[in-house]
Amino acid sequence: MLNSEIANEIDIRDLIGIPFKVHGRDMSGLDCYGLAKLIEERRGNHIPEYAYEGTEKTFCDYMITDNLSLVIELDKPEPFCVVTFSLRPPWVSHLGVLLDDTNYFIHVMSKRFVAIERLDNIVWKNKIRGYYRWKSLE
Repeated sequence: MLNSEIANEIDIRDLIGIPFKVHGRDMSGLDCYGLAKLIEERRGNHIPEYAYEGTEKTFCDYMITDNLSLVIELDKPEPFCVVTFSLRPPWVSHLGVLLDDTNYFIHVMSKRFVAIERLDNIVWKNKIRGYYRWKSLE
């Protein structure tokens, strides 16, 4: 079961069901980076926007490959870290935010809406590529 104390700490319940929107950054629609950015802002941390116009790079390319200065790779998951997935190997193409240290994450389901799922679900567990913490949170 989802640790309700963690969920309540970042007040995520109002995010569940928000529709997917390309480059979405508010309650009218979110993409994966927008969701991670919004959650960190609710925790009091500013996460920079990435320049997606005129580029084929994804938010994962921006966050991890191009700007390692933004994140620290973790050896193991921790609450509120970003978890990345490779849905189309070898590229990292999706991310979510862990809600507790072992079981649940929140993400924007592809072209659908924001949802909470189990990290050990067969759909996700073999596609995990890494765990990251924003450097501004050190």
